[in-house]
Amino acid sequence: MVSYAKKTLNKEIRRSITGSLGRFISIFSLMLLGTFAFVGLKVSGPDMRRTAEDFYAQHHLADLTLTSTLGLDRSDQQLINESKGVKKAEFGYFQDLVIKGKENSLRLFSKADELSTYELMSGKLPQKDSESALDYLYDGQYKIGQTIDFTPPKSKDSDLIKNHSFKIVGFVKSSEYVDKSDFGSTTVGTGKLNGYALVTKEAFDSDVYMIARLSYKNLQNISIFDSKYDSRLKTEQKNLENTFKNQPEKRLAALKIAPEKQINEAKSQIVEEENQLTQQENQLIAQKNQIGENASAQAIEQINAGQNQINDGKEKIAKAKAELAKQETALNQLKKPTYQIDNRKEGNPGYKTFLDDSTRIDSLSNIFPVVLFAIALLVSLTTMTRFVEEERGNLGLLKALGYSNRDIRKKFMVYGLVSSGLGALVGTIIGHTFLPIAVFNAYTASSTFSNLRLTFSPLWTIVAFAIAIACSLLPAYWVVRMELKEVPASLFLAKVPKAGSRILLERINFIWKRMSFTYKVTARNLFRYKKRMLMTIFGVAGCTALLVMGFGIRDSISGLSNKQFGQILHYDMITIEKNKVNDKEKEEIDKELASSEIENYLPIDFENLTKEASGKLEKQEVNLIATNRSDDLSKYISLKSRKNSQKIELNNSGAVLSEKFAELLDLKVGDSLILKDSENQSHKIKVAAITEMYMGHYIFMNQSVYQKVF
Repeated sequence: MVSYAKKTLNKEIRRSITGSLGRFISIFSLMLLGTFAFVGLKVSGPDMRRTAEDFYAQHHLADLTLTSTLGLDRSDQQLINESKGVKKAEFGYFQDLVIKGKENSLRLFSKADELSTYELMSGKLPQKDSESALDYLYDGQYKIGQTIDFTPPKSKDSDLIKNHSFKIVGFVKSSEYVDKSDFGSTTVGTGKLNGYALVTKEAFDSDVYMIARLSYKNLQNISIFDSKYDSRLKTEQKNLENTFKNQPEKRLAALKIAPEKQINEAKSQIVEEENQLTQQENQLIAQKNQIGENASAQAIEQINAGQNQINDGKEKIAKAKAELAKQETALNQLKKPTYQIDNRKEGNPGYKTFLDDSTRIDSLSNIFPVVLFAIALLVSLTTMTRFVEEERGNLGLLKALGYSNRDIRKKFMVYGLVSSGLGALVGTIIGHTFLPIAVFNAYTASSTFSNLRLTFSPLWTIVAFAIAIACSLLPAYWVVRMELKEVPASLFLAKVPKAGSRILLERINFIWKRMSFTYKVTARNLFRYKKRMLMTIFGVAGCTALLVMGFGIRDSISGLSNKQFGQILHYDMITIEKNKVNDKEKEEIDKELASSEIENYLPIDFENLTKEASGKLEKQEVNLIATNRSDDLSKYISLKSRKNSQKIELNNSGAVLSEKFAELLDLKVGDSLILKDSENQSHKIKVAAITEMYMGHYIFMNQSVYQKVF
């Protein structure tokens, strides 16, 4: 009897599923969609980070890089090799060159041995000093076997390459450049790097290395996206900065030793020559006095010839002194070298951007799935309520036949479990595969990462299943439990409709009297069936909110560039004049500025400054613009407050900061900040105003403030 009863119950459960496929599929679809979005978004960020981490680990990306304006000599190398905690230090060369006949600038790196290696995309790595492997993004513009020529630098002193023509033997992908469009800045060509190339160390002709790449022992086997990695890396970076704190002065002193010795030797030689000339001149005077006025023509001629030789000697000594003074001035004007120590986020364009993109996905995963699951819960509650109401007679029959409340609930619990469980299963599968790939492709369109590393997350799978099943089981359990409180006889009868009741609107006579009968019935039914009303309201509201949020995010981002370059920045180009410009170059610049192609221009002082990292804030780069024609600045840059659109004028009270930069540093008007220039010198700047700006960090000041600060 028990076995037959169970068979009958199981048959009834199967019949309830096959007899209401529409309802079953709706619950299945809702749970599928909810788990798909939840799991997919939850694993997309970690999958992206895992892909990047595997790529960096495969190519042993350096933890820190160190460069110097004067290169790295043996003393620098010794300091690095003796630094505590360094696992591996590798030294290399690089040179920025412009492709001959084009404006594209490439950075030529010497081939790395172990740290920050390259992925070979096609061909082979260079083996000879005449061979080169190009950035794989140039595959198509150039072919293997083709020759690429570079324009030599104007100054021979800055030319580190033996030859400027290379045979292309392959195409490579760098682990130090993961952004397809951002390779950093340069002092050649247009000022913007357009890619990189790989050559052998033998292709360079330099007594000093240009770059040092370092890896650390205590950073091994730690996820690069772990906060522990960041904190340890900052500690190692600070230690290295302290190690090189006094090195600029030492390098400058070492550089001056040989020239100063030569200058001192030259001075001594000049003094000796002056003494010799003085002796010769005294001898000549003595001879002249000795022969007197009755000297023969031959004697006078000899004396005059001697005097001419002395005068020539004096002239040569005067020229030597002038040249020596020039060399002394140049030596005294030598500046201390600047050492730049960058971690991965600072020295690797695209590294931080990719990390930020992956964390944005994590943020989205806390919003969209919550709304979807909330809608699923409401729909499931209403669906199961209707289902139980339709099965009310069967409930009474099963109860009358002696089935326990537990067995009767089993029918609806299994129904909810199967529908939501299958939906969660399918949603989890496609959430682990299709959505991460779609998100990865969308966010990495501008990066060099490929082949997403898919991972399985047991945690989020369990959470997704738990939420999905709870969204169907809890409503089923609660609704059936309420119905089973009644006796079988009452369950056989149709449920008594809810009694009508007066609603608040009826008490507002001047509105209620003017409503038609249909509207009155509708209004009463809305409050009569509150669950259905709430499901409709919150369901539609939730879906609409998701749509509006998506469109809002898209429009907000797409509108920023139009606002930045349409309403704030009006100039087309900033042209930076190099430090040492001769008269001919100055004449060419003035001629270009006076051409009809240039409508207007404004002379400015331009500086690239940095704000040192502190706490969770990474090192920030900021562009400083100063002008002595403050009134004309508005033609090129509109300075105004975002809150009230009030125009901001440059004055002597301080500098104007861009809004995002001030927000990151938590600065207000009247505060001060300390920034460092390219020579690592600190400058204190007072905040006079904060201006609207959406892209990049800027500081604006007039010439008076600029001269005080710098």
